[in-house]
Amino acid sequence: MPIITALQTAIAAALLSSVLLVLVFALLYRQYRERHMLFWTCSWLCLSLRLGSDFLRQAGGAGELAGHLSQGSALLAGIFLLLGTAEFIGTKVSRVWLAIALASLGWDVLVHLSAQPVTWACLPIFTFYGAMTIWTGWLLLQASRKGAWAQQVTGWLLVLWGMHKLDYPLRWSYPDFAPFAFLLGAFFALAVALGMLLTYFHKVRQLLHRGQDLLQSVLDHTDNAVMALDAEFRVVFVNRRYLELWQLDEGFLGQGPSIGAVIEELCRRGLYPETQVEELVARRMAQLASPLERTSIETPRLDGVVVEGFAARLPGGGVLLTFRDVTAQQRAEGALQRSREHLHALVETVPHGIFECDLQGGVAFANEAYFKMQDQLSPGGRGGSSLFDLIGDEESRDQARQSMDRQLKEGREQGVELLRNRDRNGRTLWRQVDWTVRRSPAGAVNGYIGVVTDVTAQHQAEVQIRAANAQLRQLFHAAPMAIVTLDHVGQILLWNQAAETIFGWDEAAVAGQHFPQFGLPPCEQEPFAILLRRACAGDIVRRDLVGVHRDGRQLDITMVVGPLQGRREPAAEVVLVVDDISERKRVESALRHSEETYRSLVEKTPVAVFVHIDGYLVYLNPAAVGLFGAASAAELEGQAIADYLDAADQPGFTVAVEGAQHDMAQTSRLKLRIRPSSGTVREVEATFLEVEYSGCMARMALCLDVTERNHAERELRSQAEFMQTVLDTIPAPIFYKDAAGRYLGCNHAFAAFLGRGREEIVGRDVYALAPPKLAAIYHEADAKLLRQGGTQVYETEVEAASGERRAILFTKAVFQQKDGTVGGLVGTMLDISERKRVEDELTKSEARFRQLSHEFETIFDGIPDSLTVWSPEMRLVWANRATQEFYRQPASQLDGADCAMLCRRGCGAAGDCEVHRCFATGHGEDLVRTTADGRSWGIKTFPLRDEGGRQVRVIRLASDISERVRLREEAARASHLAALGELAAGVAHEINNPTGLILLDLPIIRDAFRDCLPLLEAHHRSQGEFTLGGLDYSRLRDELPLLLAEVLDGAQRIKQIVEELKDFARPFDARQFGPVDLCEVVRKAVHLVGNQLKQATDHFELHCDTPLPPCHGNAQRLEQVLINLILNACQALPERNRAIQVTVRHQREGGVNLIEVRDEGVGIRPEHLAQVTDPFFTTRRQVGGTGLGLSVSTRIIEEHGGTLHFASLPEQGTVVTVALPVHAREITHG
Repeated sequence: MPIITALQTAIAAALLSSVLLVLVFALLYRQYRERHMLFWTCSWLCLSLRLGSDFLRQAGGAGELAGHLSQGSALLAGIFLLLGTAEFIGTKVSRVWLAIALASLGWDVLVHLSAQPVTWACLPIFTFYGAMTIWTGWLLLQASRKGAWAQQVTGWLLVLWGMHKLDYPLRWSYPDFAPFAFLLGAFFALAVALGMLLTYFHKVRQLLHRGQDLLQSVLDHTDNAVMALDAEFRVVFVNRRYLELWQLDEGFLGQGPSIGAVIEELCRRGLYPETQVEELVARRMAQLASPLERTSIETPRLDGVVVEGFAARLPGGGVLLTFRDVTAQQRAEGALQRSREHLHALVETVPHGIFECDLQGGVAFANEAYFKMQDQLSPGGRGGSSLFDLIGDEESRDQARQSMDRQLKEGREQGVELLRNRDRNGRTLWRQVDWTVRRSPAGAVNGYIGVVTDVTAQHQAEVQIRAANAQLRQLFHAAPMAIVTLDHVGQILLWNQAAETIFGWDEAAVAGQHFPQFGLPPCEQEPFAILLRRACAGDIVRRDLVGVHRDGRQLDITMVVGPLQGRREPAAEVVLVVDDISERKRVESALRHSEETYRSLVEKTPVAVFVHIDGYLVYLNPAAVGLFGAASAAELEGQAIADYLDAADQPGFTVAVEGAQHDMAQTSRLKLRIRPSSGTVREVEATFLEVEYSGCMARMALCLDVTERNHAERELRSQAEFMQTVLDTIPAPIFYKDAAGRYLGCNHAFAAFLGRGREEIVGRDVYALAPPKLAAIYHEADAKLLRQGGTQVYETEVEAASGERRAILFTKAVFQQKDGTVGGLVGTMLDISERKRVEDELTKSEARFRQLSHEFETIFDGIPDSLTVWSPEMRLVWANRATQEFYRQPASQLDGADCAMLCRRGCGAAGDCEVHRCFATGHGEDLVRTTADGRSWGIKTFPLRDEGGRQVRVIRLASDISERVRLREEAARASHLAALGELAAGVAHEINNPTGLILLDLPIIRDAFRDCLPLLEAHHRSQGEFTLGGLDYSRLRDELPLLLAEVLDGAQRIKQIVEELKDFARPFDARQFGPVDLCEVVRKAVHLVGNQLKQATDHFELHCDTPLPPCHGNAQRLEQVLINLILNACQALPERNRAIQVTVRHQREGGVNLIEVRDEGVGIRPEHLAQVTDPFFTTRRQVGGTGLGLSVSTRIIEEHGGTLHFASLPEQGTVVTVALPVHAREITHG
């Protein structure tokens, strides 16, 4: 007890000292707002919390929580101590310390959660606390400078304090040491705090000394003399400028004399009269005693220096005096005043008006000339107080004011304004104002200074000159010739519209530019320079040159260059008159070129051309020379043309010549036969024209040699007659047309079919030979063939000569001319009327067959069974609609499909095909197959034979018998469950009695062994080891209670299995049913399994929709189902943070109430999901599962007319949905 009292006393003393330090640091932070003071305050506050927690724990006022609070406070105290010290010395804390601190806090939380003793958390935390304190001291020692003894002592105290904190194990191992440890800790805390305060004050003192030195340096370098006086007006400080201004010694002022002594010393040095010492002292003392914060001091001196001074009050009652030498300033002001007077006199002598006004135009100063200008104004225009009164009308006055304001806002400092007004006689006066801005001493614009000039005469002259120039410019630009004026170096001065048209450049683009660069190519620039020099010399020169248009075209121009001021030397400017002669030269060149071209054409043309006068040759081209069979034209000139003509053609030619002598303008065409000297007659077609040849009227003949053409035409006519004979022998009608659709010819069969002569057909179109409707069909088909080319075949009707319309098959094709263009078409006609009649009968028969086939297909498609027909090549010939579902294929992919491929998609293997066996054996089969989706199909095959008994097809019928199989299996299962229930009831009855004896006798045996245990223990101590039941007593003593507990647990499990077997075998009794509130059932079930839910999860939710319509059933049986489902959900959760949710709601669709039990457990594997309701199926048999809970629950829900549905994914949880029908009465009234 004395030790505990001493420990409490030590902790209390340490706590009081820590709280005192918190108050000290808090007051310092409030005073100076230093961040490190805030961190240190928080550090000692956390230390106080730690000591307070220790005190409460020692006094018995708190439990383990006080210990954890003590550790956390100690940890935070160390962190804040380190942060404050780092802030104080200007460094950053490593993140490693913060990470270790967080890890220590985590350790403390884990110790608390694991319910371990608080001492487990103390060792690492206090180790980190001590290490952090040692590191803080090391930082202070590293940052200390020479002479900083307080900082060094504090650093070593922190190191010792940190080492002291490592004695935590000794406090609990040696309780007597604990009071001394807390007292020693309190001593180190006080010492460290005092050291930190001394270190801080030492730093503040250094900063003050440094600031004082800096202030002294600043004051010594200022231009003002500074003196500081205390409250008794004694000198405490002067700067170097003060000593220089007042010519005093630093030693005198360093003694701290009064202001009166300073004034006496100044008088002694001759700066002030010595007779006025007392008066000066009294006046200066009155000025210093003035209550004003700032007082002006006038100090005239005898040496002519003017000093201006000011006195200002200091917070401590002292006075600060500042002086500056204003001698030069006063001299400059006097000189400025004299300059102003001289300037004013000068301004008055200027003949122009000079003014000075503010920004609104108010005149502050103006000379006499300005006021004379105002006297000239009419009485209505003179105001006398504003610059803008020089303007007569109000609108112009506002415009001038706005113009000057706008220029001022744009940053312009000078400008020109033209003002208009009228004098007393109504004459218009013009005034030009040249203004500049006026600035204040601070540099701000505060007005205008300007000169007003009378420019009335100048303005009138300028108006007249502009009018004359405008007239001249109009004449200049209206000239049809290009006129350009240049200076003596060739730079362009004026450029009229005609020049723009010729050269493509406008006047703005060429003004001031060198003319050759815009109008002449490089080759013409030197000749132009010569012309320019001659024009400057006074000559007028004309020359043809090559010019250049803006787009690069070259121009032929004629240029006349002459002096602009007449014939005097030298001329400063010249004028160019330019005319574009490009078109004229082009026409001349075209005429020459045309003559040469025509002559070349005549000489080179293959057509024979000759000229004759009265039948005698005077000119022949080379082709004509060749036609007459001569060696040269000279042999034929002068010869008579008739000598070379065939005798039969000579009379006609003679008549034509004689007719031409009377009418030379007559054009005649003749077919002649010329016999050249070689003797071969040439057939020509000659055209005779009137021409002028060598000044005489003559006749020119153009002769085309048609000898070969006439020969080819005769051959062609022979071939045509032969082809027509061939066509006439063909019995099928044949015709051919030109590209315009007119018949060129036909054979005899075509003419006979139409009943017309060949001459009635040729040259006519289809509209002249056929009815309009049929003709339109033929014409449209012909036009399409001519557009597309190729061959065309189509059927249509044609009206025969008898008037009967026959079905005709047209076959047409285009034929081409020699140049490759389409020349027309040729076609044949085939009478298919009889064939069409047979086809129509076949079509009607096919339609009847298709209708019958469609009816059979409709019947077969209505059969739900798959019906297919197969060929010997094992390919599908036909299938009904149900086959698509059987093979899961659309109809488009089934037609002609291979049997092996479909077997893979159906219900059999490729090698086990009943169709193949039917083809092989010739006998049908009847078998059952199961598809991949679990459905069962009954399959039958039938062979199909032709009239000769040969097997040609196999019919396959597949019927879905899944429902029959399912009903058969359910009947077997129900029979199995009934037998199983009877067996379970018998087994339960037989097992229940021996199990009851075991449960009754085992507690008696256990109590008997417990009562015998002291006697056996005494025997064991006295006699030593002995055996019971073949086992050593020491072993049996420990294992027998465990064996009895295991047997008792096994008996309990047997009893549980027996109860579940009874429930499983219990028959359904509908008389126990009634209205049931599902929400109440669920709440009772949740209450019954409340402990299991608390142990399994921290997140359980129950949601019940109210009001909920009641169900018809047994509440106790439904509670049993809910308990089974909730317990299964609890057993499925792997950890407590997983959730279980139970929801009860009503679903109008179907009129049912739904109960959903949702868990976030391990889920159910897909292969187990279908077996969860089977009796005795369980995945928890190793932990006591029987496999009867869900089976019994399913049967109970089925008894109530409901369903039990399971939805689950592995590792994502399970949702069990119970659907129970609403009471029939509720459905009726709901």
